[in-house]
Parts: sequence; C-alpha cells; structure tokens
Amino acid sequence: MMPQSEHFPCSPRNKKQSRPVRVWVIMLVVAVLVLVGGISGWRLVAQRHSTVEQISTNVSTDKMPSDADGSSPNSLADNGSKPKLDNQQFSALVKKQTTAHPKGQVGVSVMLLGTMGQLDTNHIYGDTNAEYAMRAYGLYIPVYLMAHNIGCVQTPAKGSPLDDCWGDEESQRLTDDMMRNMDPVAGNAAIDRMGGIAKVNDWMITMYGDKNSFMSKLTSPEESVRQISNHTWSSNAVIMLQSVDERAGADLMNADLTGLGVRIPDGMIVHAQYGKADGSYNVYAIVEDSTYRAAVSVMTESIGDDDASELITETLAELHRQLGALHE
Repeated sequence: MMPQSEHFPCSPRNKKQSRPVRVWVIMLVVAVLVLVGGISGWRLVAQRHSTVEQISTNVSTDKMPSDADGSSPNSLADNGSKPKLDNQQFSALVKKQTTAHPKGQVGVSVMLLGTMGQLDTNHIYGDTNAEYAMRAYGLYIPVYLMAHNIGCVQTPAKGSPLDDCWGDEESQRLTDDMMRNMDPVAGNAAIDRMGGIAKVNDWMITMYGDKNSFMSKLTSPEESVRQISNHTWSSNAVIMLQSVDERAGADLMNADLTGLGVRIPDGMIVHAQYGKADGSYNVYAIVEDSTYRAAVSVMTESIGDDDASELITETLAELHRQLGALHE
C-alpha cells in the first residue's frame, strides 16, 4: 500500500506537485459518480415507464380532438397504425342513458385483447363515467385473481416460493368453481382461506387503486344488493378481465345474459358474469367475435332493469359492428 501524505509529510515542492494530481483524481471520481448515477437514474425511469405502460388505464373520451381528415382519433381507419375502435359511438350510448336518467350512473368500457400485435392492447375505450367508482355488484373476479396470485412477490429465499403470495391449490380450485357457477359459497370459502375479506380488500387496493373496496362477502347474482361495500369502476374492471383472459379463465365465465333480456349478436360468443340489484345491472364479459377478443364492462346504477339490459345489448351490438369492420 502506498504511504499517505498525511502520515508522511512531504517537502513543499512535493506538496505543490501533488495538488494537481489530487484535483484530477477528485474530478475523475465526481465524473464517474455522475455517470453511474445518470445510468442508474435512466434505468429506474425506463423501468417505471415500462411498468406504467404495462398497467396503463388510458381511457379515451369523446372530448378528444379530431384528426385532420375529420375522423375521430379512435376511428377504425388504420392509416398504417394498429386498428382502433370508434370511442364516440360508445359514448353516445352512455349519453342516451344518462340523459334519460339524470340521477342514475352509467359506465361503459371496452378493451381490445389483441393477438399477435394486431390490436392496440392496453388501450381502453370508455365514456367519461368509466372512471367513476360504483357498486361492484356481481364482481367475483378479484377473488379469482388473488387466489391465482396476481401481483404476489415470490421470495424463495424465505423458504417457500409462496411466502408472500395468497392462493394455494385449494384456493384456486374453489375460485375456479366460484367463477364457473357464480357460486358465492365456494368464493367465500376461498376468501376465508386467504385470510379473510380484509385481506382481499387490501390486495385490491394495492393492485388497482384506493377507489376500490371489497368489504362485503360474495352473494348470488340476484342478491347482489348485499354487496354494498364493494366498489370499482368500469375501466378498472376491464383491466381485471384482461388478467382473467391471460390465464385462460374466460371459459369459466358462462352466465346466460339472455335471461336478463340482453340480446347477443349473431356470431358473438360472450363469456360473462353479472350482478343485479335495485334496477341496476353490472356485466363483466370477455367476448369473441370476428376472430377478435375484447373485454367489456357495463356498470349501471338506478336506470331500471329494461334500460340497463338495453344498454348492454347496444354496447355488444356496437362492438360487434366495429369488430366486423376491422375485416373490411
């Protein structure tokens, strides 16, 4: 090891010669720190940007300006980019109901579930009410996703890869039964197994934001009025549906919407769940149509059974029309 000047004083001449060296060393160290800090900062920003884009809830509204050719920015015209839906048509359906029911609430959201990069995935089409938190009647999906460990942190160093996760094989079996039959008994058994309703509530807020709540246990779709403490919003529901679809869970959703007075377009396959309470319907669906897939959430409060069913019917019909146009 080289001797240090503070321990072995040198001559005045040597001191003068050592100062420029020390200055250059200090400048070099500072430059390296700046460079390393810059690279680390860039990596952190890039990582955060990637994460934000991955869970983007980019909700289009009908207030966006038009393109130069007069079409909506969300029109079906390709123009060399990925196909997009016409958001203004969905907004018009919502406006029709909110005008007829000024004291009611309506939220409609659609997310294209693209395959092989054909569609603009992670882009949600919805009206301005799609961000309004409403009672999440019939929303079983959070329990399913939690049981399947969406968002868990696996830490094998602690001894088990599930130390920081929630669902085990039995929880997943229970929630699969819950989804398949809209069975609240199986769902509530899974909730208890994962630590109780407060744990589900904490998970949902952590994953999807503090406007969510899940403090009421599950009921049958026809008794959804008892789920008064569960809240989410329409655009958030399609994000959850995307996670269900990614885990091949759509086939577990088989509620018959025609029993609610909903008309399904010819050729469209609808994997759905629903909740019904006090003149309000909520429908959460993954649809297959014209070789494409989409997540659809229609949430209503106090607009009446008939108009709620009509809104769901019109939303599916408009989506069917637009998906069919993607082939033209």
